[in-house]
Amino acid sequence: MLNYLILHGHFYQPPREIPSTGLIPLQRSASPYHDWNARIAKECYGANSASRILDKNGLITDIINNYEFISFNIGPTLIDWLQEYAPNVYERILEADRKSIEENNGHGNALAQGFNHTILPLDSKKDAELEIFWGIQNFKHHFGRNPEGFWLPEAAVNMDVVDILIEYRIKFIILSPQQADSIQSPENKKWHKVKPGTDISGKPYLLHGKKGSITVFFYNKFLSEGISFNHFLRNADTLYQTLTKLAEENPGSLIHTASDGEIYGHHEPYGDMCLAALSRRVEGGGKLKFTNYGYYLEEHPPVLEVRLKGGEGNKGTSWSCFHGVSRWYKDCGCTTGGKPGWNQRWRTPLRDAFNYLSRELLKAFETEMGKIARIPPQKTLFGYERVLNGTIEPEDYAREILIEPSDEGTVKALSLLEGQVNRLYMFTSCGWFFADISGLEPLQDMRYSSEALRLYKNILPKHVKHSFLDILGKAESNVPEKKTGKELFKSIESKLPEGFEAALYFCTNQDKKVGKYGIFKLEGLKNNGSVFSATVKNTKTTEVFTFDISLPVIGTEDPDLKIKSHGIVLKKLTDIPFEIRNALFDCIESRISTYTPLEIVFVFKLCSFLAVPVPKYINGDTITLISTLLKENLENREAAIPDSVYADIREMIRLSNHYTIDFDRTIPQNILMENLKNIKKKGITTGPFYRQTMELCSIMGIYTES
Repeated sequence: MLNYLILHGHFYQPPREIPSTGLIPLQRSASPYHDWNARIAKECYGANSASRILDKNGLITDIINNYEFISFNIGPTLIDWLQEYAPNVYERILEADRKSIEENNGHGNALAQGFNHTILPLDSKKDAELEIFWGIQNFKHHFGRNPEGFWLPEAAVNMDVVDILIEYRIKFIILSPQQADSIQSPENKKWHKVKPGTDISGKPYLLHGKKGSITVFFYNKFLSEGISFNHFLRNADTLYQTLTKLAEENPGSLIHTASDGEIYGHHEPYGDMCLAALSRRVEGGGKLKFTNYGYYLEEHPPVLEVRLKGGEGNKGTSWSCFHGVSRWYKDCGCTTGGKPGWNQRWRTPLRDAFNYLSRELLKAFETEMGKIARIPPQKTLFGYERVLNGTIEPEDYAREILIEPSDEGTVKALSLLEGQVNRLYMFTSCGWFFADISGLEPLQDMRYSSEALRLYKNILPKHVKHSFLDILGKAESNVPEKKTGKELFKSIESKLPEGFEAALYFCTNQDKKVGKYGIFKLEGLKNNGSVFSATVKNTKTTEVFTFDISLPVIGTEDPDLKIKSHGIVLKKLTDIPFEIRNALFDCIESRISTYTPLEIVFVFKLCSFLAVPVPKYINGDTITLISTLLKENLENREAAIPDSVYADIREMIRLSNHYTIDFDRTIPQNILMENLKNIKKKGITTGPFYRQTMELCSIMGIYTES
């Protein structure tokens, strides 16, 4: 008897963009790629859209689009990124869903997902509905159809969430068997508890809510853990044998499982190729048949009912927290990546702080939007999905909702709406998942809270931010030097005025004729020597900013290099992305035609100011200039070098020692060695010539004791 097979992949990346620019910064840990989205797109998302099948000699015999036969969901924050930065991969995913509809009697492989991966049971009912609605609308925008199924972030669910899904006509969800409390017996439909370790994956179950019902598929945990943690993806033959054994033990039953999609190629290298090879084994084996949940549900509607566990505190359950959803608000013991002695007590004040700020932001939104909009504030928020999905321009949406449209009203309305987007983003689940509050994920959530505060800075009472930081101050890091959430929040707050980074980018890339930088658009650019005037527009809020930027002057002796704009003096630029700092260095350094000692010193200080490495050619020019000056002023002479020239030589060598990793010092060292021989031969032990020679030998690393 044929068994249907469904492998579901939950493909997702959290929002990684810096909210004030809309760009993902350089993430060195993702090297050799720019960031983790780009790296995982190469290793997993793209690999699965064109996965290789090899023969025994390692030659490619076919290329398979794995999305055509697996069930999958792709989170809105990821699929939006793929559409812009990996359009070929994006199109192959959409094509796969279209083909799966043809193969499965009108049922597609793709499922919808909550908008930005919040833990829905911990959201307010309004926010949970908004997350689900925005997720559904995003799915419809990309896949051009209504979703049948919905992937719950972290499979987190309670009955309030179930009722919302039923209201939006979602047909089925996928959960872990540990979330089932009791099921009906097939013999007499009497209820009995689901014991730990029991496999209930062979059939779908009906879950009743207040206004209807929804189907639940409980995945096979043995398969899920094997694929995710026990390397089932290292050999397609072995995996196929495992699946056929399950089929033989459960003839006619559904065999299905769910896991993070990134296991197929990223967490498990070449896992996509195992999946592709498995598709051939299944196709030729005659024992299994790939399908998707929508098709199986049509052919095998649920007969038996299920009841879900309430979880700790009756807040809900999930697939990655044994206690329920406690992992996202308390120190429950579930963690990843911690060190001995660490705790996660920081989770509670982090959520408390965000909950407090969320209430204040929502209150301000409803008050202020209520003054300017002709429809209820909540309705403007639900309708904002059209802007998020790019089906209407922000200005046009503002004109639709405003009582009296105006430029000022447009900026205010869009700022209010964007503040709410960032309010939701700060609850992205990854912020609580790992071991410490100082991790990348909690810091990213803090960035969204910071952006929401910036957007509402003229609306919120001043005490709100202070109270917010006081609560964050109770979240203590396990890393002593990181202190608390309060200090961490202050460390990630942007020190730059809005739009300045974009303006600087346009100034340093004027020859490339670029007109867009993240969420900013170039409106105008003038260049007068070392002074630029740049006008930029925030395309999300439509607010316009103009900056007059004075770049550092070549050859200046001032050690505190500055960039001045509207009275702003920046003494360090570490808040600006490395790419811009590097471009800024090129922009300034390109004006130097020949290097003098003063300019060499300027370049070293410029590199320090911009926090960029000194180019190797600067090292070469420096050592050539030092050698020339030594030859002219020291070689075979007993007279001291003029003070000004000596100061230049000493400063260049000092800075070379500080910044240079590897360069050839043979020539100046040889010159100094000749002078040492002269000193020894003539018995010179005092005087400026002796002092200068010995000091230069010391800083050049020449041993002089003998």
